[in-house]
Amino acid sequence: MSGLADLSYAKNWEFDPEVSGQGDVDRSRIAAAEEWVVRERWFIGSLSFRVGEAIYEYGRTPLLDFSMSLRYALNLLAADGDSTLVAEGGSEIHLSLDGRHVESRRRGSDVVGVAEFVDLAKVSAKFMREFIDDCTRLVPDLLLNDSIERIYRESGARELGRDRFLRHSRAVSIRNSMGLS
Repeated sequence: MSGLADLSYAKNWEFDPEVSGQGDVDRSRIAAAEEWVVRERWFIGSLSFRVGEAIYEYGRTPLLDFSMSLRYALNLLAADGDSTLVAEGGSEIHLSLDGRHVESRRRGSDVVGVAEFVDLAKVSAKFMREFIDDCTRLVPDLLLNDSIERIYRESGARELGRDRFLRHSRAVSIRNSMGLS
């Protein structure tokens, strides 16, 4: 029996103080940050990931890194039939594909979650799109960073309406004026 999948994060995530401001110095710092810093240090929070009846809680985890790790694990799962989701703040989750259903399990646990692959893929895409949209709405200059800008485009957030498109266009204009494009 396949259950639903869900992924939600607490809205009280922490934002790295180095990127919380605006202005030329902050813009340069944001633009120059390496991808691993963006993924692992900028957005720390807690989340709950449900696969069928199994619920996996992550406290103090890098939210963007979790989102990207889940997407990577799902890509491997589609290609190889099994993969492992590795993310800080919680234990590894082994994923195995059986037809169109995914079984999830933590090492040493008897609890097995089952959901359809398509449900997990939807949850993963929605989480990334909503999270990156929240981040860039709060600090539009985040789009000056190559990694954030790429994730924003790949998530489809800029395609969701005028405000998001204008946010991205503004960043492109600033990037050009800074000589980054």
